[in-house]
Formats: sequence, structure tokens, C-alpha cells
Amino acid sequence: MRAASGARAGGTTPAVFLSDAQAPAVTPVTIPQVARHFGVDLSTVRRWIVNGCPVVRRGRRGPGGGAVLDLDAVIVYRGGPVAGRVGFSVDEVMEDVAAALRDAVMRDNLDLRVDITKAQAATACVMLFEQIGKQFGRLVRWDEAPEAIRALMPLL
Repeated sequence: MRAASGARAGGTTPAVFLSDAQAPAVTPVTIPQVARHFGVDLSTVRRWIVNGCPVVRRGRRGPGGGAVLDLDAVIVYRGGPVAGRVGFSVDEVMEDVAAALRDAVMRDNLDLRVDITKAQAATACVMLFEQIGKQFGRLVRWDEAPEAIRALMPLL
């Protein structure tokens, strides 16, 4: 059995243990293995970790103290297939996110639901889209934004 992710040893949140059948499958790999898989330098993988790449265990000094990563999670972090959406590219997922954000403002009256102006709702959604893009490694220029995001820009 292993502790569920997010449980802190010794913290105020009690650990929840999952049976091996319930625990998500993890493909544990080291930094050199990830570097070989992606064809990049070790320093690149270390930079990914500093910038938020998920790890099973952070590295520490000493023998056997290297970071341990979940290869499947790193693949998703680097823009590979998204869990539950096998076959969809990052660009397709970003288009879906853009459409959902546009619909929240234009169709679902986000502004009225949270008591802000339509311009504030549109601004928040465009900023959310930018942040989600960063998580997928996609920096989108204003003139290259999906049509759904461009539809919000006149409201800003």
C-alpha cells in the first residue's frame, strides 16, 4: 500500500492509503532516463523540475538521492497525450479550453454569476487561457490566439 498523493507525513492532513490495486500506476524513472527518453540534456530535465514538472520524489544529496519522476506524468507535462483524452493534441485541448472560457463569458453569464463586469470576466478568462498555455508550454501571441479567445478581446 502507498500513501495517496497530496498526503503529508506528520502534517495536519491524515494520510490516506490506497491498496496497490487502487493506486495509480507509476513508471518511476531517474533524470538520466527521462533525458534519454526525450533526447535532451540532464540540465534540461532539472530545469523542467524547477519549473513545475511533476516528480514522485524530489532529489536530495547523497548516494541514491536522485530525483524520481513518473515518466507518464512527464510526457503529459511536456505536451504528450492528456490523461482521459488519448489522441488529442495539446493544440486541440487548448482550443477546447478557449471555447469553454468564451462560453463562460458569452453564453453562461460568468459576469453575473460572480458579480463583476463582462470586461472583467473576459479579462480573467483570457488571463486563465494564457496561464493554461504556459502549463502546456504554449505561449500564445495575441494575433495567434484561437478564435474563441479573439472573440473575447473586444470586451477587454
